[in-house]
Amino acid sequence: SVKGDPNKLDDDDDDAHDAAAISEQNVYDQLSSYYSRLSDLDQQVRDCATTFNTYYLKDDRSSRQSASDAAEALEDQISDLKDEVEDLDVPIDSQNYSSWKDIITLYDDLENRIDVICDAWEISLGGHQRQQVPPGL
Repeated sequence: SVKGDPNKLDDDDDDAHDAAAISEQNVYDQLSSYYSRLSDLDQQVRDCATTFNTYYLKDDRSSRQSASDAAEALEDQISDLKDEVEDLDVPIDSQNYSSWKDIITLYDDLENRIDVICDAWEISLGGHQRQQVPPGL
């Protein structure tokens, strides 16, 4: 139809409502995607802690370096995903706003946990006093 057609009802409000609903669904879908990755990332952080506690005293420096590199790669991946979540445009009046903030907090927690493991690897590889990563990480 031609814009301004006098025989057509104005449905701009419906269009705006539909766009808002689509936008909320889009935000929800994106947040769900990031949330669904958390469990696997949590397990990878746990695995890095277990690997550290198994190998940090070993004489084989190449195995320790390889484990350190894997932890650093995971640290980069978590940091990148956290940045992506933070960069989502979620308005404060969105019904998904609190979930968005919670998911950022969960990624921040993962990032802090893997940072501790990476720091511990640096100490181990640097030959400084060695200390286990707490088992709760």
